Amino acid sequence: MKITLIEPAMIKKPHGLSEKPIFCFQPLALGVLAGLTPPGIEVELLDDRFESIDYSVPRDLVGISVRTFTARRAYQIADEFRRRGISVILGGHHVSLLPEEAREHADAIFIGEAETAWETVLEDASRGHLQPVYRGGRETQYPPIRIQRALLEKKKYLPAAAVETARGCPYNCNFCSVTTFFGRTFRRRSVGQLVDEIRSLSQKTILFVDDNIVGDVETAKELFAALIPLRIRWMSQASISMTRDPELMDLMRRSGCAGVLVGIESLFSSNLKDMHKGWNLAQQDYSTALGIAREHGIAIVGSFIVGLEHDTAGSLDATLGFAIHEKLFAVLFNMLIPFPGTELYRQFQQEDRLRYEKWWLDADYRYGQAVFQPQNFSARWLEQKRMQMYRSFYGAGSIGYRLLEPLANTRDPWHAMVYMMINFPGYFQERARTGKPLGLSSA
Repeated sequence: MKITLIEPAMIKKPHGLSEKPIFCFQPLALGVLAGLTPPGIEVELLDDRFESIDYSVPRDLVGISVRTFTARRAYQIADEFRRRGISVILGGHHVSLLPEEAREHADAIFIGEAETAWETVLEDASRGHLQPVYRGGRETQYPPIRIQRALLEKKKYLPAAAVETARGCPYNCNFCSVTTFFGRTFRRRSVGQLVDEIRSLSQKTILFVDDNIVGDVETAKELFAALIPLRIRWMSQASISMTRDPELMDLMRRSGCAGVLVGIESLFSSNLKDMHKGWNLAQQDYSTALGIAREHGIAIVGSFIVGLEHDTAGSLDATLGFAIHEKLFAVLFNMLIPFPGTELYRQFQQEDRLRYEKWWLDADYRYGQAVFQPQNFSARWLEQKRMQMYRSFYGAGSIGYRLLEPLANTRDPWHAMVYMMINFPGYFQERARTGKPLGLSSA
């Protein structure tokens, strides 16, 4: 029996690469499924972001991991395989959020976390009797996993090994699909398992793929203390609340933290309260928090949302100025996106403000567009403003000014190299995908 696991592209070019492998993270979820597959079953991993799919190769089952931004492309791939008589199972966050939609493009779907029943799927597939729906149990503990690293290491991904230390997030932001999928749960892997896994890796640069690696502060401290002897360099996502705990910050520095992506989202309390993220500014201002991170040598990639209800032209200018003044390592200026199943999506739907009801499938939607009618300006103005912000932040003057931050941005040759690799193409990479339809437009 042969199975093929596929990571779909968000935007697929008809010819050539959609993304360069070195800018792509390892698709850890597919490595986990491969690791849980019993011996004797051949497993192939295809990454649609930089590989072509040969649909004519014989296979018994195709499994596709679906995110909302990749749903259109995932369904295109699934439809082509099924047209050729090959069974397809779809899983991932988006499938759990919209199972009825996914069922139209699959022989079977998986709702929830696949680890608990993946072997059942394979047993049914081997007999030619896939069930229409499989459901992962709602686990209270982190599920036991095995990862087939060899399949991931064969491809030239970003040179950092992907590792997951926990699942979920204790917060409940109204725009976030993570809480919609997991609920407000937070499950940590045992520190002993993590240390053993990291010791076994050939790479010493680690990308912890957690949604919030400091979501449980005490267990995070335990983990970071255990990482110190391993002498690794690591990156992850974390909430700005980390800077309120001096012991935590010291352990992060000593354990090899090179930088984290922080969801700053907005500088203004009115926006933060709307998104249920008022705690971001509850105990200290952003400048103080970012200064603490710099003092510990931790580079910050700031993630901001544009198009919030209380945004104005002036507030967006202030956000850009703040990001440059604070010498952030890099930024994301994300368009506010109402993901299906979230409180934000239901709000815009009730207010009749969605410009694209199912934007993730709409052939007219283009990446970077506002999928809703903003409160204080036109959608077109907001789209143009967002790209102006990218152009200014990743302009030569800003890059040079932020390069002069020696505590974090250029604290050593590695940081300086990564800073250049991210910042010089930063605007051009965003411009290249903006305005493009999701999926393969010629399909």
